[in-house]
Amino acid sequence: MKSLPTIKLLEDCETLSVENDFEGILENAGLILSQEPANEGALSYMIMALYGLERYDDALAFLNRMLKIDPDHRYYQYLKIKALTKSGKACDAYGFYKGLDDNSPDKEAIEILAHALIDGGQYREALDCLDVLSETNWLFSYRIVDGYKRIQKHSDIDVSGRYDEKFYLSWISMIKSKTEEESCPLCGGSYDNQFSVCEGCSEEINMSPMGTLIECDDMKIYYYICDKLHTLKEFLKEGADLRRLHEILDCLDDREFNAFIRHLKGIGYIVEASKGYIWDGDVMKDYCDEGKYAAPRWLAFPGFSAWTIGWRMGAGEDYCMNEPPRGREFGKLFPKPKNWLFNPRNPKFEKLGRIPYIGMIWDEDLNPKYSEISDDAVEVNDFITISQKGEFRMDALHFNSIEHAITYSRIASYKRLDPYNTTFKELKNDYSIADEELAHWEQFKYTVCLNVTYYLFMQDEELKRWLLSTGDKPLVYISDDEWGGDDNLFGFALMQVRDEINRLCKHEDLIDWRYTEYLKNAYPYLSHKRDVNDQQSAEYMVVQSTLVGSSRYVRDIDLSDELAGKYEPGQILTEKAFVDASSRIGGMATSHRYLILSQFMADFSRFEEETNWGLHVANRGSRFKVLDVYTVADKTQILLLQLPDGFEGVFENRTDVEEEFIERERENFKNDLEKDVIDDLTGVWLERCSFPIGMSDEGEFY
Repeated sequence: MKSLPTIKLLEDCETLSVENDFEGILENAGLILSQEPANEGALSYMIMALYGLERYDDALAFLNRMLKIDPDHRYYQYLKIKALTKSGKACDAYGFYKGLDDNSPDKEAIEILAHALIDGGQYREALDCLDVLSETNWLFSYRIVDGYKRIQKHSDIDVSGRYDEKFYLSWISMIKSKTEEESCPLCGGSYDNQFSVCEGCSEEINMSPMGTLIECDDMKIYYYICDKLHTLKEFLKEGADLRRLHEILDCLDDREFNAFIRHLKGIGYIVEASKGYIWDGDVMKDYCDEGKYAAPRWLAFPGFSAWTIGWRMGAGEDYCMNEPPRGREFGKLFPKPKNWLFNPRNPKFEKLGRIPYIGMIWDEDLNPKYSEISDDAVEVNDFITISQKGEFRMDALHFNSIEHAITYSRIASYKRLDPYNTTFKELKNDYSIADEELAHWEQFKYTVCLNVTYYLFMQDEELKRWLLSTGDKPLVYISDDEWGGDDNLFGFALMQVRDEINRLCKHEDLIDWRYTEYLKNAYPYLSHKRDVNDQQSAEYMVVQSTLVGSSRYVRDIDLSDELAGKYEPGQILTEKAFVDASSRIGGMATSHRYLILSQFMADFSRFEEETNWGLHVANRGSRFKVLDVYTVADKTQILLLQLPDGFEGVFENRTDVEEEFIERERENFKNDLEKDVIDDLTGVWLERCSFPIGMSDEGEFY
């Protein structure tokens, strides 16, 4: 009689097997086998767990022990064949199988073995396995048929007569249309899929679980079609590489595969994109309804910010590339979110210092839009609190509450953190910031709360509907912390987010969401041209990186009104000679100044011996764009941007990012005029810089 501990351990193994807790089974079964090496129950559970964990070589060791105890156990014989096959030992598996001399083998095990033998080029051995299986007349025989077709495709072995010719090409035409499997395509009545009979018209109708109507009386072929549709659908959910799909559907030769794809495209089951196909189903279509629009990016991907790399190398990249042109009318219907309008490089924000994480500024004064609470205020605590669990994302960061995201911003803005492996508990208990940092954080905490609340509510439809249902009533958050009480910061944030969601979603009924879903999944169009003002376009990135990486250099000169009048914003100039400029910037003794923004000037100041010019030189043939011509009193600044070689065409149009730098350099020019003239940059220096840039002394542009 077994001891009680062994019985209890076996009972635990049974419970763990229901939960697929294979690691737990290994531990319990191992305890039994350490005391009773031949315990068949423990061996059985050990084999099951190792096989479930795909540790096939380990499973084989215990299978051999079990078969020594019971060499004729059919289940473990065929499990050994599967384990040998899955561990890459198909030839050993075939040898073991032939040693069984079984004319009625386990179908699953021998199917797996046959296809593994085909993968290894052992076609005759595979044919032997398939022939034995075909004699059993299995109903679900599509893998047997596929095996024959693969042998025919890859070898010179004649397999004629081994499968019905309907399994070649003609099965494709039996797929008639895309349909809803819940209703009869003939009368619209209720359909009983179990018995393939319509309860309305009593017609026998075969509809696959993959949403197609199939006209087929042969159930073997019906299941074959279902298998191919299932393989296609599951694969195309994750990618649209037809070459890879053809490898998976290796049983189909080129002609059959192409016919399959063309047919499914013809009935609308899959949709063609520029480099492949995607599964359509019931959620997408490749055209936009008249009078409607594909969703703007901030509604299509409500968890993404304006500057996330996800638009270029993540989930939103294809959508950006597929997105149709957007006109002025679209901008009126779907305005950008306030946190999308924030540009951290705008000079007007420099005085604020470092912007915290998730600190995109809505209003420059950083204060709440609301400050008053009336008697009809709605208490929000029953619907939402700062600490209430609710998962949402902001770009690559994932949070489980508003408090989690705010705490992350407060700590990560001043401490180096691992954003993916630092827990909320660690943020609260293991990190603090200095008083000076805390003072800096205080001015941003409401803005961070605004952004965090916005991202949660934009990604939670239930919360969004509740918030909008409060109309324009004041909202009150009851708490003893900094977010409630008299300050009511969270209540005011909810009110401001409510205004923003109302503004952004006012025309949401004009969005064609099925077309939007198609654009998310389709491959990017090859000929797509991006707007230079599109912040995610390659063109915009070139302009921005050229400006952001530039330094300021000056070259003062006395120009005649005639020559100075020839410079106009937007011009692209070529200078044939070397261009000298100084990194030392002071007041002006001349009438005009070239202010050059560049990251390509060579630094020659280190070679100066008797001068202190701060000499930097642009190479011959350099190209410059005139960004601005700006006059203060009797002094004029001509703002030039030195362009990177080969990218001049990108700078032909005026861009938003240029406007920001123009505004900054106008302010800098006013400040520079208040400075003293640098003596080192007079006399010989001015003679050295006396020729105009981009034109001859007579005013002819090069």
